[in-house]
Amino acid sequence: RYRSETEEFLARATTAGGVVVGRAGVVVLREVPGALHVMLGGPPEARLRQGMTLDGLDRRTAKLRLKAHDRAREDYVRRYGADPADPDLFHLRIDSTAIDLDTCVELIVAASLSRVRLTGHATSPVRPRPEGSS
Repeated sequence: RYRSETEEFLARATTAGGVVVGRAGVVVLREVPGALHVMLGGPPEARLRQGMTLDGLDRRTAKLRLKAHDRAREDYVRRYGADPADPDLFHLRIDSTAIDLDTCVELIVAASLSRVRLTGHATSPVRPRPEGSS
């Protein structure tokens, strides 16, 4: 039931627009022409430090959370018969520990707009926000 509800939500997101974080969207939406598949990652130690900083966690808690998150992502992608380590699942891979998060967002928006131009399909109404807006 959970899988069918997830797939239904993802299908709606392809027509209404949106951002899907995790939940095997890269696999479920692989045939959607305008979808952009992005992997944010980085070296494990850098990801650990980033988690500690962003979420205000101690090292032990951050490490447990990182392992649980990685394991859940891998298991979920495998449920759909895909290899979570397959780099071909993604159009764009960014080391978000080496590039600040605002720049990561800018790269993703630019890639999304490019994808729409190349495919002629907009799955999300990506519009850059005006300067100074939050």
